[in-house]
Formats: sequence, structure tokens, C-alpha cells
Amino acid sequence: MARKALPTAVFRVELLGIKPLIWRRVRVERSVTFKQLHETLQVVMGWQNSHLHEFRAGELVLGMKDVDELNERENLQDEDDWSLNELLETGVSEFEYVYDFGDDWAHRVVLEPATRSREPGPSPLCLAGENACPPEDVGGPHGYA
Repeated sequence: MARKALPTAVFRVELLGIKPLIWRRVRVERSVTFKQLHETLQVVMGWQNSHLHEFRAGELVLGMKDVDELNERENLQDEDDWSLNELLETGVSEFEYVYDFGDDWAHRVVLEPATRSREPGPSPLCLAGENACPPEDVGGPHGYA
């Protein structure tokens, strides 16, 4: 029996503070957790998944609650407890993804129009993009420049 496709979302992710612009267009199932979204972003952006990260949407901060140094932050919500769909249902269509708290690689994630989300195909899937991410541990945008 074929698996029923879940609703998807298409978003554009841009690495901030770097020229030329580094970006990707990605399709994911709306049911993905933010932990799964982190894993997808690591692959499509070309990072090595060797540093801490978090998502920020206004006052909402989603991250790794199981990391001792982060667990003490009162406003931190567990990324495993939130799905992309839950965040989108709050009306948020743009949020930030920060990778490597030492280098502070900030990414802007923007939901694209629903018409793009109806395109058939597998997910997660990188649909488009330009330019490679900088190497890890170079000191963030300032060190890379």
C-alpha cells in the first residue's frame, strides 16, 4: 500500500551576513519536528552538525533541552515537542535558525507561498539554492570575511 503524502511546506533559508548570498529552497512535511528540521538544514546547507543550535520566532526559542548548559534557560522550549505545523498555525511565516553559538551562523527561514507547497514529490528535498556555506569554525561571518 502506498504511503499517503502528508501536507508539505516549502521554505527559503538564507545564511545572513555573507556575500554573495547563500540560500536554499527546501520542501519538508509540515509534521516535522524542529529537531528533524535542524537535521534537514544541516544537510542542505552543508554544515557538519557538530555545534549547538536553536530556532527563534519572536519570544519563542526552540532548542536542545537535553543539553545541560541550555536546559537552565527558562524560555527554551524543547525542539522535539514542536512541529513546523504547530509554529505555522500560530501565524509565524518567518523565523531564525542559529547554528554554532561561537560562530553564530544566523539563517533566515521564510515560508514560501502555499502554491509551491502543492508541488508533488518527496520530502525533505532541496529544490534549489546557490553558493556553498563557509567552512566550520572560521569565526562566523566576521572571521570568514
